Amino acid sequence: MPIVSVINYSGNKKVLNETLDYIYYPDYSKEYNLNEKLETPLPMNRFRPNLVFTGGFPHQEDELKVFSINKAELLGVKPCARCGITTTNQATAEVGIEPLKTLVSYRRINRKILFGQNVIPQNVGEVLEVGEELKIKNG
Repeated sequence: MPIVSVINYSGNKKVLNETLDYIYYPDYSKEYNLNEKLETPLPMNRFRPNLVFTGGFPHQEDELKVFSINKAELLGVKPCARCGITTTNQATAEVGIEPLKTLVSYRRINRKILFGQNVIPQNVGEVLEVGEELKIKNG
């Protein structure tokens, strides 16, 4: 199993709260990359992730149910269905068709385009830092 570590695109630390807004994605820069399928590469911020991890294998987030980062235990509760917001360039407000056009070709499940996972932290208030190891407990 490769080393898996946290990357946070909104800063170096993330304090966990009770909401369902934690989405984790593998960083496919080495083994697999959505951008390889796109005509024009898109930044990860199109998906607005709170947590991103490196390592693992393509779409491993589909299988992770229980994992921990430092002292924080997190539960994967449902795949994240992607909406049209991902087609908007956040710097220019220009709206296109990607990444949904490409994702629908291989990530459409039960009429939804799935990419990422919503998770619930089990211990609110824990602080996650960039570079911490993600440990898979069940998945």
